[in-house]
Amino acid sequence: VPQGGGEPPSTSVTFAGTKTLEGGTLTDGMFSFRVAEGEKEVATVTCAADGKIAYPEITYGPADAGEHVYTVTEVAGSAEGVIYDQASYTVTVTVAETTDGGLSATASDNAGSLDFRNTYTPPETPPGGDTPPDTPTQPTDGPTTPTTIDEPDTPTTTTTTTIDEADTPKTTTTAIGDGDTPGSTTTTTTTTSSTPRSTVATGDPTDLAIPGAVLAAALAAWLLVHRRRRRER
Repeated sequence: VPQGGGEPPSTSVTFAGTKTLEGGTLTDGMFSFRVAEGEKEVATVTCAADGKIAYPEITYGPADAGEHVYTVTEVAGSAEGVIYDQASYTVTVTVAETTDGGLSATASDNAGSLDFRNTYTPPETPPGGDTPPDTPTQPTDGPTTPTTIDEPDTPTTTTTTTIDEADTPKTTTTAIGDGDTPGSTTTTTTTTSSTPRSTVATGDPTDLAIPGAVLAAALAAWLLVHRRRRRER
């Protein structure tokens, strides 16, 4: 107690810290924080829009000399999409009398950095909003291009013309007596050539002109041979 009956000595400490909201924007009083000494609640404070937490000033008197242990936490809320920081800080403050009869308060090093960080994830659909309906498909104006149908392949017609060959080659022997020499005989042998059988295949009826020419040539050759045979006879 100070001499002269003055006011008793006192001292105080003030904690400090900031609030961060990832994915969102802070507003005044948006989040709350609790300072407690054991089971006794010392204060409940909030943060400002700039993130500063308004920790209270804690005052001590001569009767408070000694060690004080505080627990600082964030009050869990129920804001949609917010994940609250679960950190819990322990701060120690030692109050002692000075040599001049006063008091001093010394806090642990973490007393000036009691920070909390929350995360906000916006909902996929805003509250009260409806999911937009599917965009209907608009009909296409104008004529529709007809579908082309492949025509079957045109069958190929094959015409085969067979030309019979001329008579099988023949040998004719004629015996002529000269009348002068008894028993003498003159023999004349004639061989008739044959014309080979020809076959012409064509895929187009108009190609029949070629087999016709071949047939005509074969007939002409046959007539020539036939005439020679008749003359020789």
